[in-house]
Formats: sequence, C-alpha cells, structure tokens
Amino acid sequence: MFVNSKQSHQVVNTYIHDYDYGATLDGLNKHFEQCGVIMRTKILRDKFSGKSKGFAYIEFTDVVSIDLALKLNESLFCGKQIKVTAKRTNIHGLSTTDK
Repeated sequence: MFVNSKQSHQVVNTYIHDYDYGATLDGLNKHFEQCGVIMRTKILRDKFSGKSKGFAYIEFTDVVSIDLALKLNESLFCGKQIKVTAKRTNIHGLSTTDK
C-alpha cells in the first residue's frame, strides 16, 4: 500500500541495513508492505558510482507500522539477514559533544 507523500500523515521512519547491494526499491517495498502504508522508500547510493551503500530508509504513516517493521529485524531478504531499527531522530540544539 502506498499513499501520496503530499497527504498529511504522521511519518515514522525505519532504518534498514546489511541487505544485499542488488536490492531494489520494489523488493524492499514488497518485503515491508505487510507492515502498513509505505509513504516513501529511499536506498542511499554513492553519488559517483550510483551503487547502493547497503542501507535504506522506509517511511510509514503510523507508529503501529514501525512496530511491525521492527519485527522483521534479522529476517531474510534477498538471501541475507537484514537489520531493521527505528530511525534515530536528531533533536535541534542537542549535542553530545562539548564545545
């Protein structure tokens, strides 16, 4: 299931890594479509070669979807055991370094 990203929805992100470098957007979407409505899937790629860096983000519309997606941690995708975590949120003005 997919929705138009211009619609107003709460967006929840997952971070996917350790998957096969040959994985496609369609493949990731099919693997995670059972979790809920997917707003966007992004595979991060090297800007020069265009090859996958081996990690991606999937945006869902609700928190229930993220909980279901996290249950796919260590599931097999394209012959590899993938890692699924909640995307870390950066808080503006919060730093872990001393200045």
